Amino acid sequence: MDIIETERCRITSFKEEMLDDFMLYRNDPVLMKYQFFKGLKREEYAAVLLGKNNIEKGMQLAVTLKSNNNLIGDLFLKAENNNKTLWIGYTIIPSYQRMHYAFEAVSGILKEAKNRGYQNIMAGILPENINSSGLLNKLNFKYLKTEGGERIYILEL
Repeated sequence: MDIIETERCRITSFKEEMLDDFMLYRNDPVLMKYQFFKGLKREEYAAVLLGKNNIEKGMQLAVTLKSNNNLIGDLFLKAENNNKTLWIGYTIIPSYQRMHYAFEAVSGILKEAKNRGYQNIMAGILPENINSSGLLNKLNFKYLKTEGGERIYILEL
């Protein structure tokens, strides 16, 4: 995906200078208790984040502030079903939570996905992640099922 801009955020590919900030929050087990992509070494993160983005295999994008380019979180995207379904995941650094950045960034992805012809957006969250459940409800996602310990939500575009 190209750069996506919202009112306050820029969603883009990761750059080398973002790795240390990414590692600060992704390697904190308390802060990342709901995440699966965590606890890696710098080289392992670099291989995933700085490699060629491929939405069919899954890709991680940086969420930065437009005002100062600070990294405030990341998004995961993966296309399935001949690019009809897009899976999303999102993380906002705790010091930027509760400021509507997750809502804004995910809304930007939803708009871009609709423009690209995706029919469904899917998200999986752990049942105890109440904040994420609230975000998905606010974005009009509907609970679909529980699978592999995750609650699966869908938004039909």
